[in-house]
Amino acid sequence: DCTSSGKKLCDEEGVEGFPTLRFGDPLALEDYNGFRDFEALDSFTKANLGPSCGPERLELCDEPTRQRMEEWMAMPMSELKHKIRKKEEEVTAAEKELKAFVKKLEKKYDDAVQAQEAKQKAIKEGGLSMMKAVQAHNRRLQRAVSGTAQSTAKPAPARAPSRSEL
Repeated sequence: DCTSSGKKLCDEEGVEGFPTLRFGDPLALEDYNGFRDFEALDSFTKANLGPSCGPERLELCDEPTRQRMEEWMAMPMSELKHKIRKKEEEVTAAEKELKAFVKKLEKKYDDAVQAQEAKQKAIKEGGLSMMKAVQAHNRRLQRAVSGTAQSTAKPAPARAPSRSEL
């Protein structure tokens, strides 16, 4: 509960939304960003939770990962912090890049919607609306004529029927 007794912990861990799912080493938790349906969560937990490669379980690492892990473990803390900060900056830059890309896509989408609306307006103003009105008018006339002369139905005239035609 991040609203009362757990607020301090939530603030320390960077919990901003609810529910926030985090996993991994309690000292280096990672955010879960996958789908929230049962199948996705079940698949994720089976693949990612439980004993895994890490500084305390090097025997679970493949050889290249174990070597990198040992290299980082031998590094002075200040150098490791610097490398972490650089990687976090890369993540932030990638997020900014994505946001800029999405903004461009949204602009393209908005432009396309406006162009499509302008085309539709021009088409309607170019006669479509009036043609539909004439078509509806002719149908009404045809129904009126066919209603009085059931067996002698003929195409609807482009004018209103005379009294004798009704």
